[in-house]
Amino acid sequence: MKINAVRVRDVGHFSAPTALEGLSGGLDVLAAGNEAGKSTLFKAIEVAFFEKHTGTGERIRGITPRSGGAPLIEVDFGVNGEIWRITKAFGRGKRAVLTQMGGAGRELRGAEAEDGLAQLVGMPAGRPGRLGFLWVGQGGALQPLPPDAKRGDAAALQQIVEREVSALTGGSLVRRLRSEVSASLGVFKTPKRMEPKTNGPWDVAVKRMEEIASGLELAKAARQEAVQRREALAALKARRMELTAPDRAGLAREAITTAIKARDEGVAARRLLRDVQVRVSGLEGALKDAQRAVADLQTLLDENESLDAGIRDGGERLAAAERALAERRAEVAGIEAKGDALRAEEGLALAAIQAAERATLAVQARVRLGALEQTLASAEALEADIAAGAEELAALAVDGALFERLVAADTALKRAGDALAAGAPLVTIAYEAGATERVRVEGQPVPEGVVASSAGPLRLEIPGIGVITIAAAATVERARHLKEHGEANAELERGLSALGVGDLEAAAARHRKAMAKQAALDALRARLSGLAPSGVPAIAREVAAAREALDATPLPDAHADRDGAQAILDQVRTSLGELRLAYRAKVGEIEPLVALVGRERDGLERARGRLDAIARDLPPVERRSEEIARLIGLAGAAGQAVNGALRELAAVRETAPDDARLAALELRVSGLQAEDSRIAAELQAIEVGSARLEGEEAKTDAQGLSARVPELEGELARARAEVSRYELEVAALTLLAETVDAAEAENLERYLTPVLRNLNPYLDMVFPGARLRLSGNFAVGGLERSGGFDDLDLLSGGTQEQLAVLVRLAFAGLAARAGHSAPLILDDALVYSDDERLKRIFDALAVGASMHQVIVLTCHKNAFDALGGQRVELVPWKCDL
Repeated sequence: MKINAVRVRDVGHFSAPTALEGLSGGLDVLAAGNEAGKSTLFKAIEVAFFEKHTGTGERIRGITPRSGGAPLIEVDFGVNGEIWRITKAFGRGKRAVLTQMGGAGRELRGAEAEDGLAQLVGMPAGRPGRLGFLWVGQGGALQPLPPDAKRGDAAALQQIVEREVSALTGGSLVRRLRSEVSASLGVFKTPKRMEPKTNGPWDVAVKRMEEIASGLELAKAARQEAVQRREALAALKARRMELTAPDRAGLAREAITTAIKARDEGVAARRLLRDVQVRVSGLEGALKDAQRAVADLQTLLDENESLDAGIRDGGERLAAAERALAERRAEVAGIEAKGDALRAEEGLALAAIQAAERATLAVQARVRLGALEQTLASAEALEADIAAGAEELAALAVDGALFERLVAADTALKRAGDALAAGAPLVTIAYEAGATERVRVEGQPVPEGVVASSAGPLRLEIPGIGVITIAAAATVERARHLKEHGEANAELERGLSALGVGDLEAAAARHRKAMAKQAALDALRARLSGLAPSGVPAIAREVAAAREALDATPLPDAHADRDGAQAILDQVRTSLGELRLAYRAKVGEIEPLVALVGRERDGLERARGRLDAIARDLPPVERRSEEIARLIGLAGAAGQAVNGALRELAAVRETAPDDARLAALELRVSGLQAEDSRIAAELQAIEVGSARLEGEEAKTDAQGLSARVPELEGELARARAEVSRYELEVAALTLLAETVDAAEAENLERYLTPVLRNLNPYLDMVFPGARLRLSGNFAVGGLERSGGFDDLDLLSGGTQEQLAVLVRLAFAGLAARAGHSAPLILDDALVYSDDERLKRIFDALAVGASMHQVIVLTCHKNAFDALGGQRVELVPWKCDL
């Protein structure tokens, strides 16, 4: 099968009719930028072949324009020398038409067209088959994974391989046997683990066995519970007789009455004791209040006297502090006046120094201007020399990079020529005696004894007889050398033409002259860079700025004496420093004096305020002695009342029980009452428990569960035997499956031989000396090279995508050899490959395209220039549908 043309309308962003025409059937390359529609075109090809025109699935929705419209796709393809056209429209005007081109006139529509298409391109049951594995969309299936079984890829490729290996009938039988064994095992167990399949016969038998075992355990437990229940009922009856004996109940009631009487008498005595204690406490409080009143009055009188003395002393201290503060402030004012005078002298000295410095700066500015003008003149001369040298170098028109490419192309040309000559045919010419005609090569006669050799086909012309053409064998290696020879020769001719010379020697001579001129220019530029790092204009701007600054500088004072002014300034500043020290000392003395005055004033205010407050609390002076005598008398009377109450408290304490004794009496009462309640509750519980046990006994006897123990033991034995039978059958089937797997493994190497035979030449082109490991389902396990093995997951992304392309090339070749040729389509694959690997992959694609069609869609125009093949472009489609 080969694709000849693809046409679309209202597909993705192709709202206008667009076509890809004139595919060669060999190596066809569509190189276009991003958003050009390459991936959309690839999806359209997939939809045309893999989707029915009546479908509405995700793949069809993916090509339907957002703005609306019904996708229309038309593909011309060839199968077994016949040209067919499939036309599919989706959506409102859905239809499918399969037409045989070339005047045959055969046409199928609707479902017949879908079935006919599937039969023509080999899609079993309408699934993609081998096409699904060979058509690689952008970002999809670029890893060398096994073909998809759901899409039919694996089955289609398996059939191709089996046609290659005629002795694999036994392998087919093994696979059928394995399928039957797996089906049998699937009845009993899960696919991956040795566990019974849910609701299978083995699972049902196991569940039945577990159900019987559970019932047996329940029956045994019921029998044991019945025995325990009868023993518990007998114990409850015995305990009830013990608790209801007549003599025991009478003694208990008498003990409770006695204990309650003793407790009540103790409680009455303790109540009387508390009343007396409260009265004593009240009298003692009155005594303390009277004593406190006497002490408080005396304390106020003492404090009043102390405050009078403190106010007199504080007034004297405040007056002394205020006098000292006034003296220090007067001294600070005198120091500030001296400082103002010295600062005026400092200003005059500074003005004299600045006048002297302006005179010095004017002299320095004139010297600097002269140096800048000299540097500018030298830099301008160097700049002129550099411009002249650059013109001479430009006239030589030699590009260093171009010359390096010429040398590399010449080396590659010689290397490829040597390789071709080594494999080229050798011809020795020998003439008969007296022969007058000569054999000609390239139209020129060849003398006797000359050995003719040619990298390409050798054409021997024999006058009057004919022409003999001798060509080397067409190998992949020779094709690569021829390609390298042609590319290197073309590169060399383009470079010599660009330089305008006839050979590499002339180009080398011009290159040497240009190098010498460049070295001289570099030396001049280095001198200019050292002289003018920021460039000649920068120096010119400095000269102009220096002249402007010199013109703006005022004339200096010729009579300025800088040294004398500096001496005066130093003397003034020394005096100022001394004055500052004295100022700080005096100011430092003022602050403590201010704080002292504040403290003394605050102290006097507080003392006067406290004295006024005390005067308000004290009685008048004439009544203070009388008040003290009255309070002392009240304290004496209170003391006598306290002594009487204490004697009464001691008498009551002798008869009242202490806390421990009263607590013991209360505990005795509560203990006897609790014991009586406990016995009553226990008798109630005995009645309830006896009734419950008797009811359970009657219910159990009615069910008869405990009597089924022997019957259930027999059923359990039979269920275990059935489970054992299923386990033996599963073990036998598992052993058979393992044996079948071993037989299939022995056949695997021969089964993979045609795949590897077709893959290894491609692999040698890209990974010389390496070998792939494949499994029975064509999955790539890893790469063997340099005596080691790299697992697939450890390979780089570029290596994995390269292996993916090579594996698909191998299967495309197998399909072509089996009479089921199909195009290999790659949409923006090889995005992670380096330049060297990419070149080798191109060679492999070129070889593959000699056996089957290869379609490459890429956005890397420059990188894929070396691929060769036919370049195709998207063009408008004159659609009349």
